[in-house]
Order: sequence, then structure tokens, then C-alpha cells
Amino acid sequence: MATLHIDARRIVDSASFHQTLAEACRFPKTYGKNLDALVDCLGDLKSTTGQITTLAVDHIDDLITKHLDLYLALVEAVAFVNWRRLAKGEPPLLTLAWAKVG
Repeated sequence: MATLHIDARRIVDSASFHQTLAEACRFPKTYGKNLDALVDCLGDLKSTTGQITTLAVDHIDDLITKHLDLYLALVEAVAFVNWRRLAKGEPPLLTLAWAKVG
């Protein structure tokens, strides 16, 4: 299983949300930095990691308390990627892990 760490302290708005995820997940330079593109790129992670991927969000409290909308967008994107795979008879691709650091 691959684990990608996301530092939630870097997320201060929608632009930094997409930038932080793009860097942590190694999205292509063509990443559209919107929710549709996020779902598409998260759905492609298996082709780049070859396995189930855990998105470990460090400093999760920062994201939940300061940017609840972006926290929910991440949860919904991961859930949608997995739902879409299940609808095709494929196993889930992503897991989420929350970490309170420091």
C-alpha cells in the first residue's frame, strides 16, 4: 500500500488545497485544479502507485476547523472515486487517514 502525506497546514484556500494535493499525489502538470480534475487524478493513482493508496492528512485539525468546506470536498472526492470503482465491480482504490501532529 502506498501512503501519500498531505500537510493540511499548507491549505489556506481552494488554490492551496489543489496545489497541496497536486504535489503530494504527484498529479500531472495538466491537473485542472478543480473538483472534477481532483476526482479524475485521484482515480488514476493506481496506475501510478500500482496499489491501494492511503492519503494521510497530517494536521487534520487545521483543515477541519479552518476550512471545513475543503475537508468535505476531499472526503467526497475520495468517496466518489471508490464508489465509481465499486459500481464497475472493481475494489476501492483510496483510503484516508487523519493525523493530529504536534
